[in-house]
Amino acid sequence: MSLHTFERLIRLLDAHQARYRVVHHSSAGKTEEVARVRGTAHGQGAKALVCHVKGNGIRCHVLAVLPADCQADLATLAAAGRHWPAPPRWLL
Repeated sequence: MSLHTFERLIRLLDAHQARYRVVHHSSAGKTEEVARVRGTAHGQGAKALVCHVKGNGIRCHVLAVLPADCQADLATLAAAGRHWPAPPRWLL
């Protein structure tokens, strides 16, 4: 992640008074490795996916944040992007 993106995320979290902590670590390719660095269980972490969605004349980006030990349902993400605002059942 670029420093610019990191700073923008921190500003957004702060603006909405989100509770978070920053853990500095070397790059790790797998969520299991990151969990070891954090000293937490695999499922306690989160991963964020930014997906480019296009179809039906719509082009947008969808941000999905899910538990680190889960996989995203990309078809559901694509449907959410094409039908924004998404129905409440798609949002947590």
